[in-house]
Amino acid sequence: MTNVLPYEFAFGLGKWAFLLNQTKQFVEPFGRDLHRGQTFIERDLPHISLPQLIA
Repeated sequence: MTNVLPYEFAFGLGKWAFLLNQTKQFVEPFGRDLHRGQTFIERDLPHISLPQLIA
């Protein structure tokens, strides 16, 4: 019983690391687009500050 536990724990940890990595790969390009959109807003609409736009 005690021998099996570390393996299961390591497997669970590996599974979580894999899921986190997949999520990061999926979210990163979206985050870049979001950042590009933010700079686009700040450049083209200088009279509207970003907090005003969100509120």
